[in-house]
Amino acid sequence: MINKTCLAWPWCQRWWSGRWHSWAGALSPANTAHHSSPLRPLFAPRRPRDMGSGEGSGEGGLCPGLLWAILWFIGLIFIAWPVGFFIAWLYIFLLPFGACITPIKDLCDALLKLVQFPFTFAQNMVNMKPCCS
Repeated sequence: MINKTCLAWPWCQRWWSGRWHSWAGALSPANTAHHSSPLRPLFAPRRPRDMGSGEGSGEGGLCPGLLWAILWFIGLIFIAWPVGFFIAWLYIFLLPFGACITPIKDLCDALLKLVQFPFTFAQNMVNMKPCCS
């Protein structure tokens, strides 16, 4: 018989219902009594009526966020890191002069924000934020 502990979960119950019936005709109850493993019916062929008959919620919870994370990653590789590397040497070069020249100090503050550009991209990637918001 079927392992009854697995039937507590609705997804598992739907999984078993389609597969066990296809095995029931091929295997007699006398031969299946010693098979208590839930992996036994894994190799049953899928019938056409079982395919595509799920009960999904249809809201796509993780998918849009995952796509935004991939876009942020591509932007990190091709935009943020090159800009950050290029501006970092300029920031390091001008930083000592900012101690005595006030306009360069303000410029260094603006350059620091561009040096932290990869951090902003990575933070948005981890949080899966949309690019437009």
